[in-house]
Amino acid sequence: VKGEVKGEVKGEVKGEVKSELKRERSGSRKDKKKKKDKIKKERRSGSPKRDKKDKKDKKDKKRNRSKSGENAPRKRKSKWGPDTGGFSLTAIPGGRGMMPAATIEDSMPKFTDEEMVNRTLVLENLSLSVTGQELIEFFNGAVLAVTANAVQQAGNKQVAPVFACTVTEEDRGGDDKRKTAELKFRTEDGANVGMKLHGIEYKGRKVTIKRPEHYEKPEDGDPSTKINLHEMSMARLVGDAASQSQQFSGPAPKLSIFNLPEEMTEQIARDLLSQFGKLRMLSLIRDLGTGKIKGYGIFEYDNPNDAELAIIALNGFVCGQNVIRVQKLGGEKAASAPKAAPVAATAMGNSMTQKIVSNPVLAMQVKQGREVGSRPTTIVQLLNAVYQEDLMDDQDYEDITAEIHSEASKHGAVARVVIPKPAKDGGFVDGVGKVFVSFVDMTAARKFQMDANGRKFENRVVCAAFYPVEKFNDGKYKLWST
Repeated sequence: VKGEVKGEVKGEVKGEVKSELKRERSGSRKDKKKKKDKIKKERRSGSPKRDKKDKKDKKDKKRNRSKSGENAPRKRKSKWGPDTGGFSLTAIPGGRGMMPAATIEDSMPKFTDEEMVNRTLVLENLSLSVTGQELIEFFNGAVLAVTANAVQQAGNKQVAPVFACTVTEEDRGGDDKRKTAELKFRTEDGANVGMKLHGIEYKGRKVTIKRPEHYEKPEDGDPSTKINLHEMSMARLVGDAASQSQQFSGPAPKLSIFNLPEEMTEQIARDLLSQFGKLRMLSLIRDLGTGKIKGYGIFEYDNPNDAELAIIALNGFVCGQNVIRVQKLGGEKAASAPKAAPVAATAMGNSMTQKIVSNPVLAMQVKQGREVGSRPTTIVQLLNAVYQEDLMDDQDYEDITAEIHSEASKHGAVARVVIPKPAKDGGFVDGVGKVFVSFVDMTAARKFQMDANGRKFENRVVCAAFYPVEKFNDGKYKLWST
């Protein structure tokens, strides 16, 4: 009897459980189907709730994309071209223009161990934060300054007095850490001048400068005690760095120089060229009416190798508002060959020069504009960087603004970037096509102007000039109203 009862109870319970599970499964299937049908209906009818949610999601995505220019790594390729050095006032660009730029291997001189010892100095009592590159730049500038040579040459790695530096950090336990460095000079004269800098202060410490252990001092004493700093020319400080692979014999080639500022006197030009060797001849062409130089001439060095050094150092060097060009004359055949008479720009009817000359008001504005653009302020104006079509899309506009802000910030604190935006209705907006970068201080503005001028943005060569602060603050983005 018990067995029969148990069997019946179990059978009933199992049956009830199975039927309950079936009901639940069929209910869940019905619910899922209802949800799917509801979603399909909403999609067909365009539910306002869903539309609002989609719009909100799109706005959030757009906001995140605009923030990514500042906080997140940029995924797209930068519009800025490579840093070519622009038209820098603080560095003479080696290899610009006619001469190909030297590689790092080309600029590293090769010496025997004995020659290297005579060209090496040991630096002690250095700041723990100092780097090898900082020491190279600092001592290049210091050596050129005490010898009355162009400090701008310190930025030209191919022909600067110091070509390498090795920094060693020594941990003596606890807080006792020390840094030492070895400076390597191109010439013994350069190392001798470096010895004169013993005790110079750098990063809050007086640097100890001495010879390396294996240095053999001459019987008559250290040569650094006998040198005359004022007799140290660039040629003595850098040697034949510019022409190690290309030595010349015979007479020195004649060189031509162009684009000298008209305010420059012959003495200033002579001093500039004499930094690279002893001049045999210098002839500058003058205006018979005013007596001022016309901006070009011919010169020659006693040593043929000095000519190569001058070409590398001066070709592309910015002097005032002019970019100097230096090159070799074409030789006797080229000099004797008949040359076509140059056609004046004013003789070309469709030339911009002719248009300016024929319009006195325009000529005056161009002249004043050049003067204003060369007068440093905290506002830098970029021309030919953006066009109207680049700024129509809101996201592109934000990306361009963020990218210019990021690049400008490398040179100092940026107050703001202003890019006049074209009107959606096609109406006129003053200053469209220009970019204005406002810096906190003048130094940062000068650095950015020198770096950006002549550099490419979106494959367009940028013209960077200064802009009056008063006009910028008033929202006037043109020098003259028409």
